[in-house]
Amino acid sequence: MSLGCLLMMAGSVSANEVTVKMNTTTKTMELRSASSGELIDVGTPESNIYKFNAKPGNYELTGFATDGKTVNGKIELVVTDSVQQQFTVLTCTAYVSNKREDGTLWQFDEDFTFKVEVSSKEGDQINTIPGNSTTAGRKTFLALNGNSYYATFTPNEEWQKKGYMEMYKIGTLTAGVNVYGAIPMGGDYSISVPSDAKLVLGLKFTHFTNFKTVEPTKVEEKNGMSIYHYRLASGLVYNYRTWMEGGLTQAGYFTMNTDKTKCPEINFTKDDYKSFNPTQINHDVTSNQGYETGDIFVNINPQGYLKLNVGESFDAHAMRTWELTDNSTNKYFLESDFHYPVVDMN
Repeated sequence: MSLGCLLMMAGSVSANEVTVKMNTTTKTMELRSASSGELIDVGTPESNIYKFNAKPGNYELTGFATDGKTVNGKIELVVTDSVQQQFTVLTCTAYVSNKREDGTLWQFDEDFTFKVEVSSKEGDQINTIPGNSTTAGRKTFLALNGNSYYATFTPNEEWQKKGYMEMYKIGTLTAGVNVYGAIPMGGDYSISVPSDAKLVLGLKFTHFTNFKTVEPTKVEEKNGMSIYHYRLASGLVYNYRTWMEGGLTQAGYFTMNTDKTKCPEINFTKDDYKSFNPTQINHDVTSNQGYETGDIFVNINPQGYLKLNVGESFDAHAMRTWELTDNSTNKYFLESDFHYPVVDMN
């Protein structure tokens, strides 16, 4: 085979067909090489859809609003060596509903700041820069279909002194959404546990993702008890988990309220960790109306066992079916403590 044929084949492999579907909020775009800044010829869209050829690499997509000039945001686009690939661009709109004393809405970069992180289905962070909405007082950001976002709204120092706290929003996207809410007021809250027990407080944002751990402002030791002090946002649902060596793990959740008469008091004594033997197995299938009965799923294989050679490791994850949910329809579950006995050392 001649050198000329090889060069032709190499050239044909690098010419990948790319389809980018925009949306009714962000109808047009421009594409540049992330490394050189070179503008890529993407042609003219038909019904908000672009079709063009591009070499594998990283690109920066800039989306424009319906007025053709307002930048709704920028996002990283990774073109692979696949012959054909398609991207669906979604536009999300962010704002808050808080009002100043004069009745006007809080403004970005004056009353609060906004930060958003976008990640792929695999959990890899995607470079993105928020833009502006054509609606005054609102920001926008771009994401791809199937991406997840984590948005943080932070009140300025003046509002923080008045008691306001950060607001978090998270979700997985199959369409453009409004990311909004009222930045909440905060209040002090404390939970006490025995000094030889541990406590973790968390926030849930979406199903099947880790809770966001809430750190205490301080931990006070007093009369054999550890008192965990927190600054929590009113209206948010927090979950807790506390455990002790050889004792029963306790878990649950509550809604924070700055009115102490509407917020539960949560405190634990050593007797709470002895209320049920943590190694005991309840074989009664009628217990708790049958809700105690469940299977254990482990990410190993259909046979449910794993053989490892010396030096090998495996990250095992167990899930109880059904999970420890708060009721038969909701999905606020708190995972059990799992025990892994070694069956055979050979």
